[in-house]
Amino acid sequence: MTRSLPRYVTILVFGLLVTVLHFQIAHKKPELEQGVACYEEAIYPKALEHLHQAVALDPSSIKGHYYLALASDAMCAPAESCEPHTSTAVREYQKVLELDPAHKDALKNLARLSWKNARFLESEKLYRLAATLDPNDPEALYGAAALTWQRAYRELISEKIRLGLKPGKPLIGLSSCAEVRRKTLGSVEEAITLLNKSLQFAKYEEIQTYLAVSYMLRAEIQCHDATAYKRDRQAEEGWWNSACLTYHGPSDLTNPRRWRWLPGQPPPPPGRGDKCSWFDK
Repeated sequence: MTRSLPRYVTILVFGLLVTVLHFQIAHKKPELEQGVACYEEAIYPKALEHLHQAVALDPSSIKGHYYLALASDAMCAPAESCEPHTSTAVREYQKVLELDPAHKDALKNLARLSWKNARFLESEKLYRLAATLDPNDPEALYGAAALTWQRAYRELISEKIRLGLKPGKPLIGLSSCAEVRRKTLGSVEEAITLLNKSLQFAKYEEIQTYLAVSYMLRAEIQCHDATAYKRDRQAEEGWWNSACLTYHGPSDLTNPRRWRWLPGQPPPPPGRGDKCSWFDK
């Protein structure tokens, strides 16, 4: 009896392990399915409960980690503190990318969170990587363009602040214009190229708004070239008006006129009053 005890214990432990394994396999899928269902019904706290269980049972589940990131992301209401939900979302998007480096949606969502946390270079890099994976993705193209524009715009504004210029005073005729042009022209023209490509796949007013401010920026650095300055300002005005027509025009479920609330949304465009005051006349 004494000699058989270790063997008995071994068999008992093995049996328990098999039972636990079967339990995990049986419950892994329901937890994930329930978590996804709760997320899609916008019951985010309950979704988090199920999805935390799902990834604990299966740490290699890309879908589990991705939906856990989405649910955590969704818990970050604009009027509330985003922590710890943002940290969880970032960690889970990163986990998805560890498991699948080509997961385009995780890249775009992580890029958006990086932008919100003022990690602009990181955000631009992630959007560019997403655009490399899918050259026809309008969000990725737009996100890369927006952050490229912002990088150039910060350079321009820094110089105007240094010179003590009023916001509406262009740099075009000043001695430092050439240096700012050297630093920013390539970025501005790349932003215009990316935005025009994005517009081929999504006729959204955000894209047109960024085209407007891209031409506005390029006009500022058309140093001592009044003709080019005027041409870019006309293009700027045309894109502002086009954005207004798109915003106030008809929309449908397949082509909503505003996309900034989608999960993978890139940075919103700069504001500029209501250029559509003429629209109802």
